[in-house]
Amino acid sequence: MRLNLGIFIFNNVEILDFAGPYEVFSSTRLSSKLLNKNNIDEIYNTTSPFNVFTISKDAKPIISSGGLKVSCDYNFKNTPKIDILIIPGGKGTRKLIKDKTVISWIKSKKKYRLINVCMYRIAFISKSRAFRE
Repeated sequence: MRLNLGIFIFNNVEILDFAGPYEVFSSTRLSSKLLNKNNIDEIYNTTSPFNVFTISKDAKPIISSGGLKVSCDYNFKNTPKIDILIIPGGKGTRKLIKDKTVISWIKSKKKYRLINVCMYRIAFISKSRAFRE
């Protein structure tokens, strides 16, 4: 069974905060049989246990804090079920804390595991009350 891992991205997100986890989880392979393989191609031809995708509020391309333009896979209305949600850091979170649509969306995703990439996310998550209800 593959787990759906959604990464919420937004304007002024830190590139490394979303790109690092994206790369790690999308390239993860789980199999003890693979540990003894000498053929790297055989390892990478196996399927990752994670279906990794990006989510933005409206699916419009976002501009990261470094100016990188990134297209999103899904928006709040068409996101598949999320097993793990990553909320990366960046100065864009300061606006998101006041965005009722974003806070409501996070609250609506009550049955997921959360990975926090930046300390400021603690305030963001607390504001959403996603884990207090």
